[in-house]
Amino acid sequence: MANAIDNLRVLFSYGSSATFPSELKDPNKLYFLWDTQEIYLGGVRYAFGKDITVQVTGTGDVVSSVDWNADEKALYIRLGQAGEAASVQAAIQNALTSCIKHISSDRGSSILVDDSNKDDVKLSLNIAQGHYAGNVTLEECSDGLRGNVELPEVPVQGISADNKINRLEGTNIAAYLTISSETRADGKTYVVLKGFNGVTVSEFDATDFVSAGVLQDVSLVPPATLRMTFIVAGGSFKVVDVDLSDLLNVYDVDPYGGLYLNASNQFGISNSVTANESLNTDKVINFNSVVTLKTISYDAHGMITGTRDITFSIPGLSGNAGVAGSKSKLLTFVSMSDNGVLSGESVDVVTNLVSGATDTQIPTAKAVNAALEDAIEEAATKWQRF
Repeated sequence: MANAIDNLRVLFSYGSSATFPSELKDPNKLYFLWDTQEIYLGGVRYAFGKDITVQVTGTGDVVSSVDWNADEKALYIRLGQAGEAASVQAAIQNALTSCIKHISSDRGSSILVDDSNKDDVKLSLNIAQGHYAGNVTLEECSDGLRGNVELPEVPVQGISADNKINRLEGTNIAAYLTISSETRADGKTYVVLKGFNGVTVSEFDATDFVSAGVLQDVSLVPPATLRMTFIVAGGSFKVVDVDLSDLLNVYDVDPYGGLYLNASNQFGISNSVTANESLNTDKVINFNSVVTLKTISYDAHGMITGTRDITFSIPGLSGNAGVAGSKSKLLTFVSMSDNGVLSGESVDVVTNLVSGATDTQIPTAKAVNAALEDAIEEAATKWQRF
């Protein structure tokens, strides 16, 4: 402990300038020379003595030169004017050659220059007015340049030539669309969709839908066929099938999907679970005890199928950490295994600091205080003579 303090101490020594040059310089020692009033740390001087003189000559606002005369121990400082320095004059001349001397704009430029006051040149925008302004209005405001555009209405120019339904009437678009049935020379009845000027847009043969008979029965044949049975002349029957696959989405029940379809075509979930508001109640868990809790059971489809019990075993505590009643041990680490077994680590509490101390020892406050007092006593300032 004392050796560490010695390495950090700064010693003080007192003597004359005549004997100081021959003194072996200690880098951690301060030397005070009483006759010249100089201070050295090792061989480096940090304070000048009383025989050092400083002389200031000339006039001006800057220091033009500084000279040191070691034989006379004198520092000469000469003052001068900043404008007389060659480097300052060169810097000013360089700045004048690179600065802007005049600002102007061409006659057709969009930037206006007001240089009536040479010390306050103002720039502004030359915004066209009247018929030169066009449909864009520009305005200067505190936030910058603001523009306002008025876009004229663009009317519809026309309808494509192959459009059979729409026509342009002035600025409006009109639609012409009618639907009717026609009996052709082939004896068939057609449903016809017509557009502008009676032009046929689309049609289909509706003979199967028009029959000189009475509709007896209509049924849906899976997957998507509408079957209509008519009684026609002579008492015979005629069956008309209509394919509805483009109009219907047919659904079915996957037997392994967890759903069922009853006789009334109603879907349901194929499970049966007793309703319950909660699975468990509050429980107090103690060491070395067994607790049973309920959990939910579900099938491969994620449907709840019931409950089941889960048992938790809480281990008891055993083992020890530290030494009970011991004042010479300090507990530094405590752990508990999964089985509830305690273990720990400790260090020794020592009352004296010795050179053979280890990392497993912690000193008391009294021991640290005694060591500090010894260290402070050893580090006290002691004058030496040279």
